[in-house]
Amino acid sequence: MPEGWVDYSCTLTPGTPQGEYGAQLWLNRGEPAESSNRLYPSAPTDLCAAQGFESQWVAFIPSKELVVVRLGMTRDRGSFPRDLFYKTLLEALPKE
Repeated sequence: MPEGWVDYSCTLTPGTPQGEYGAQLWLNRGEPAESSNRLYPSAPTDLCAAQGFESQWVAFIPSKELVVVRLGMTRDRGSFPRDLFYKTLLEALPKE
């Protein structure tokens, strides 16, 4: 990726009420007044992700210097427990 691409893509697009959309990526910022109201409460607020067909995605978590790629297939949209996945993954990382 070109330098600065993740920063640009994870920048909040004005007018998104829950802080959920950047430059073609979904964000995990939450509402400005209530950051706990976000897509993935167990993941950091700097998570941003490209979400694709049948629950395939690429997520970036800059604060953890982490890129997560899921190529699995889940036909029932929404049935893959992403928040639980992020929580479990982050708990498995070495402590800082």
